[in-house]
Amino acid sequence: FGKNMNYLTNLAQQYGQDLNTLTTNFARFSAASNAAGVSLEEQKKIYSSMTKAITAFGLGGEEANLTFMALGQMMSKGKISSEELRRQIGERIPIAMQAMANAAGVTIQQLDKMLKNGDIYSKDILPRFAEELDKLTGSINVDNIETSVNRLKNAFIKLTDDLKIGEFYKKIVDWATKMLSTLQKSFATFALVVVGGVIGKIYNAFVALKNSVIADNAKILANKIKAEEQA
Repeated sequence: FGKNMNYLTNLAQQYGQDLNTLTTNFARFSAASNAAGVSLEEQKKIYSSMTKAITAFGLGGEEANLTFMALGQMMSKGKISSEELRRQIGERIPIAMQAMANAAGVTIQQLDKMLKNGDIYSKDILPRFAEELDKLTGSINVDNIETSVNRLKNAFIKLTDDLKIGEFYKKIVDWATKMLSTLQKSFATFALVVVGGVIGKIYNAFVALKNSVIADNAKILANKIKAEEQA
């Protein structure tokens, strides 16, 4: 665990990716890879190449997370399908199809046919796919606003771990959440009281108006009867 966390921390620092995203998705990918019999060394090679490609194409946040998830799905299914390769990864990393074709030693047209027939096995192809992805990606820029923000987040995570203040920070966040929840409930109660008071006043005004109209009508009717009697 310690070695894996050290690997992920260095990977996050190198490419400016969010450490939490890398950790969560590597855990899933590694579990699927272990079940398939892929060595840890090859797992890291594949994962590093995908992280580099994600950085190269400026993916961040949800897009990066979905791309990593697709990589994990390819490994867990045992075979490469068009759904993960073309639609989920290829739409975000355009060179993915070419890298996979190069890894299989075929053209993209031939690759499409092999994908439909289920002829490409994840365990065999993904290590070579990682190598080809590295070649096509080349040198990349890892100094931009997205990577800088991620490095700041990672530095904060490391700081809380080093100073052992993660639990203290969690308590502060939980306290703030509880306070906001209490304020929200208090405001809701206050709003109900205000609305109830307004509705009560409207109802009382309506009743008073109704009684006034009834009294006026009775008075008008009495005057009319009296006038008719006099006539």
